[in-house]
Amino acid sequence: MSVILVSLVVLLGILMMVLRQRKHYHRALIRTYERLLDDYRRQRDEQDLEPSNPNRHVQSSLAANGSALEEDDELMDPSDTGITEEATVEDIQCYDQFMNILLQEKLHLNHRFKVEDVARRLDITARRLTQITRKMSGCSFTQLLNRHRVEEVSRIMEDEHSAHLKIGAIAGMCGFSNGQHFRRVFEQVTGVYPGFYRSRTLPGSDALDLY
Repeated sequence: MSVILVSLVVLLGILMMVLRQRKHYHRALIRTYERLLDDYRRQRDEQDLEPSNPNRHVQSSLAANGSALEEDDELMDPSDTGITEEATVEDIQCYDQFMNILLQEKLHLNHRFKVEDVARRLDITARRLTQITRKMSGCSFTQLLNRHRVEEVSRIMEDEHSAHLKIGAIAGMCGFSNGQHFRRVFEQVTGVYPGFYRSRTLPGSDALDLY
């Protein structure tokens, strides 16, 4: 009997230790996510204040995590992914035209939007536009679209007038047709998951979601 009691005490002690460690881990995770969230929002807002910067639409973490994002590179040769030459004046002008069209008309909010749709308007080939996009931004055409889709989602989630909207509905409004893909891309761009972002930027709108 005494052996059983001792075993139970030991197991209880181990369980309490595991729970304490889990609690510490959870708090550390919260602090890390809050720092990442603040970093993303600061970078996003700083880019908005630099309209003259041709690379203001680029986030380095997006390019760094590009391999995990949905690609549009059926139009790209393997050699295109390593473009390193400096942008020409024509490249810069074309890229600025592309970004003006994209952002003014919010074409990225349509999940069916393709590179061909805007390439025709610029009177260049789709392949050439993908090359210019990668050269100017460091990421693919689809990655750039997703970057701006996430920005749109993040701003709506911060708006108190949109507190009644579910995260999935907001993602659909902003050009994401697949929930899992949206969740993965959002975390790669911002560093945190959508539920956590919403719970910290608009408390009470959604349940906390760390995972």
